[in-house]
Amino acid sequence: PTSSGRPGVTACRPTAGATCRRGSSAGRREWVFRMGLFESAKKKPPPRPRSPAEKPDYKALESKYNFTAAELHTMEARFLQLYDTDTDLIAYDVFCAQPEVAMCPICSTFVQHNYALKPDAPPGLTFSQFVSVLSPLSVKASREDKVRYALLAVGAQGHGADARVSRADYANFIRIAMGERIPPHVCDAIADQVIVSRDKRRHRKAKDDREG
Repeated sequence: PTSSGRPGVTACRPTAGATCRRGSSAGRREWVFRMGLFESAKKKPPPRPRSPAEKPDYKALESKYNFTAAELHTMEARFLQLYDTDTDLIAYDVFCAQPEVAMCPICSTFVQHNYALKPDAPPGLTFSQFVSVLSPLSVKASREDKVRYALLAVGAQGHGADARVSRADYANFIRIAMGERIPPHVCDAIADQVIVSRDKRRHRKAKDDREG
């Protein structure tokens, strides 16, 4: 503190760690500054804009997918953190980079086969698609839903016993699932063995059905 030259008034020069008297001009400036920071801290940042093209219908989504309304609210918060404000969509690579998805190659493969690689595909997922892609991974999903999801992920055509998975799709799935741990030619060899074995079993079953 230094004398201000006026009787009974002490001025203050703010320094790091110093506290100024509120009655001084420097102290008032310091107090206003600190209060401004306090008021700024109390203000919540504005929410990111929601997609105008789609407002979630929680009741419809809850009845269709394996999530509760509370879980859907949490998922919407995640969606709003990740989506592109220019397209109102979550880009495919951003979706697949989520830890839950990155640890599950079936999910990322499903997105590639059923969304990203389709002709004229949009640049990402809507909120409803975001929910639908994650729904079969829920603990509440049935075994049939999980099997159908896995078959569709590797390019299967049809469902159940009628499902068809091409050799190329299966080899691609193995490469995605195993990463760099298995060379591409080994993935191809595994796919060949699996597809040949599958076709032999199907032919045998068809023969037994005809003879039976």
